[in-house]
Amino acid sequence: MKICPHKIKKKQKKYYYDNKEDSGSADAFNNENKSPTSDESAESNDDGFVKLVEAFLADCNTIESLESFWKENAKEFKKIKEGQEDIYNGLLESFAKRKSELTNEEKKDG
Repeated sequence: MKICPHKIKKKQKKYYYDNKEDSGSADAFNNENKSPTSDESAESNDDGFVKLVEAFLADCNTIESLESFWKENAKEFKKIKEGQEDIYNGLLESFAKRKSELTNEEKKDG
């Protein structure tokens, strides 16, 4: 199954939706009238993006789609790098590892 980066971006927008009041979550009652700070909101979005990246990497089958995903989401990666460098470095390492795996698979197949 090939995942196209443009489809991932569409899923990404849905993934960021986190309205606990509409979800019926018990947390909605515990946090009444408490709005998240901008830092908390940014971290929540970063966490969502990281989960999206992890899911993409698990399903990514080509080096081209891997590189395309990185380029198309460069702004998000930059935000994470500026705010949470350790997470960014982990993502970078995961991308490098997946690229190496895909390269080895192509060598075996070719």
